[in-house]
Amino acid sequence: MEASPAPAPRLIFGLAIFSIVSGAALLIFGLSFLKSAYTSLGWPTVQGDVAAVNINRDRVTDSRPPAYTYTYTVAYTYEVDGNRYQGDRYSLGSGSTASRTYREQQNAIAAAKESYAVGQSIDVYYNPNAPADAVLKPGANIGTFVPLIFGLVLSSSGIGLFRLAQRIAAN
Repeated sequence: MEASPAPAPRLIFGLAIFSIVSGAALLIFGLSFLKSAYTSLGWPTVQGDVAAVNINRDRVTDSRPPAYTYTYTVAYTYEVDGNRYQGDRYSLGSGSTASRTYREQQNAIAAAKESYAVGQSIDVYYNPNAPADAVLKPGANIGTFVPLIFGLVLSSSGIGLFRLAQRIAAN
């Protein structure tokens, strides 16, 4: 009678399958996201208005006293074919965050005031097939590549785990 495989190879096989499937899903999403980012370079523009600029505070450590970083987001309104829309997405890779990270709140406030003022006229790039889908900065950025990179790492790790489990099971 043949003995069943040891639990360790089964666990490694399970992790390998999970990593490969998850990685493949991230790769598919990442490629679609990247395609959308590059497609946005050809989106039409309309004039919009800055509706609000918000400063966001994020806690970065559990130390005492707590440490924070600051970013800002921009909310805007625009009109396409007589329909009014609201948006807050800055770009396809960074979501609504319109700034780099600042260590001091005053620096984030100053940068926000320098870049965007409530009521200011701005260019809004919108998806002609879904006008509610809009950005202030079209194209790809580092955030656009993140799902693709994670998908590659996860898939590669899964393939490596699969090969490792095969070697363990063969011995």
